[in-house]
Order: sequence, then structure tokens, then C-alpha cells
Amino acid sequence: MRENGREIQKSSLTFRQQAALTVIAATPTMAQVARQAGIGESTSYRWLEDDHFRVELARIREESADLPRQELQGLMLRGISVIGEVEKLRKEIREVEAALPIWTAHHTLK
Repeated sequence: MRENGREIQKSSLTFRQQAALTVIAATPTMAQVARQAGIGESTSYRWLEDDHFRVELARIREESADLPRQELQGLMLRGISVIGEVEKLRKEIREVEAALPIWTAHHTLK
């Protein structure tokens, strides 16, 4: 990962910092972060001052923001496909409705 032309390594973060990243990215308040991650609130604020930690947090937040967008795109494509299937079925129903009087007339004459 690069920031301002320099390489940032996730491994430069401690295990506890790496574990807390997803909690911080998904949790609205630092008090909740501290409880869920099992760290002190002041620790979470201190980590946010670390350049490497902030870069990794920004990356995780960006990836997280992309997930709903990707899911929505998939749902839209599926919706378009379903609309196409419905239109095909409507056409088939119109064809059957148009043929039904002819079929009925032919079979009632026998």
C-alpha cells in the first residue's frame, strides 16, 4: 500500500491494532470501539494518531463502502434480468390469450 509515494506495511501494526481496525471502521463511537475491541478509549485515540493505522483504517473503510455498492449493482442486474423474464412471460400470455378463442371454437365444434 502506498501513501504519499511511500510504502505502508500492514505488518507495521500490532496484532491488537489489526484486530481493532475492523471494529473502529464499523463502530460509531470510540466508547463502543473500546468495549468491543477490549482496549481503552485513550488507546483507540492514540492509534488514530498513527499514520500507518490511519492509512489502513481508511483502506478498510473504503473497501467496506464498496461492498454495499457492489451488492446493489448485483441486485440491479438481477432486477433487469427478472424484468426481462416477466416481459417474456407477458408476451407468451398474450399469445395464448390470442389463440384461446380459436382453440375453443375449434374444440367446441367437434
